[in-house]
Amino acid sequence: MSIRRVACTGAGYFSQFHYEAWSRIPKVKVVGALDKSIALAENTGHPAFTNLCQMLVATQPHVLDIVTPPSTHAESITIALEHRLEAIICQKPCGDRIV
Repeated sequence: MSIRRVACTGAGYFSQFHYEAWSRIPKVKVVGALDKSIALAENTGHPAFTNLCQMLVATQPHVLDIVTPPSTHAESITIALEHRLEAIICQKPCGDRIV
């Protein structure tokens, strides 16, 4: 199995558990961290971004892990679908908007 490239949205408190968990999985590499605060994204230790489209183009992930508030989910999922990722992980419901 080849290395699976994972990008994550969100760099707030709860995201630390996601980044740490990804780091324990063999053959997984976190290739991008997105947050509206570039400082928080940089604090993850992964390549930092503030724009989801730019991160997806630059990092070409197989998986997007969405670790942001529910109000951001529908837009992130829609963008990820447009980029034809292999998988999207979203921890909470995406609200009342149907994707």
